[in-house]
Amino acid sequence: MLLILTACGRPQPPDPSDNNLAEQPSQSQESPGTVSETQTIVQTRPSRPDPPTSVRIPALGVDAQIVPLGLDPDGAMASPDGPFEVGWYSPGARPGERGNVLLDGHVDWTNRQTGVPFGAVFWGLRQLGQGDEVYINIGDKSHKYIVEKTVVLPWDDPSGAGYLQNTDTPIATLITCGGSYDKSARNYSHRVVVVTRLAV
Repeated sequence: MLLILTACGRPQPPDPSDNNLAEQPSQSQESPGTVSETQTIVQTRPSRPDPPTSVRIPALGVDAQIVPLGLDPDGAMASPDGPFEVGWYSPGARPGERGNVLLDGHVDWTNRQTGVPFGAVFWGLRQLGQGDEVYINIGDKSHKYIVEKTVVLPWDDPSGAGYLQNTDTPIATLITCGGSYDKSARNYSHRVVVVTRLAV
C-alpha cells in the first residue's frame, strides 16, 4: 500500500553549517509540527491486539503515550492529536517483531489561546546519537532499541522514502519536523529521522 507521510516542508537545500535545525520553535507557527512528506511502498498487515502503549527515551527525558494511527483521508500517515503523544503506524510492524516500526510525533505546538509556541514530544529528537536507547512498551513488556543514526533531510529528498520501507530486520524509525517553518505554507523545510535497531 502507498504510504504518504504528512507534509511539513517546502523544498529547500540543506545548509550543512546550520546547527539550529529543529532546535527553536517557530514564533509564527499557527499549527502543530507534523512529519515530512515522502512516499514509499510499505508492506502492511492487519492491526493486531495489544498495540504499543508508550515510548521512553532516557536521553531526552521522554516518556510518552503511544496512540495507534493509520492514514488520514488524504492518504497521509496520520499525526497525533496532541503535542505529547507519539503516533504508531498500526498497519505496519509491531514492536519486537521483524519489520520497521514507524513512530511519529510533533516537534512543537502552539497554545491556541496565548499563541505561544512550546516544544512537543519530539522536540529534542535531533539530539539523539548512536548508542542512545529507545524503549517501546507493550503493556508490561519493554522492547529496547538502540539508535544507529540520526539524519536531517529536506522534505522532498528522494532518499527519505527508504527510511519508511519495511525491513527483514527489527528496527524502529522515529520521525518529526525540522528546519525552518514556512508560515504561508504552514510547513517545515526538513524532516528529522532516527533509525534504531532492536537490541538482542
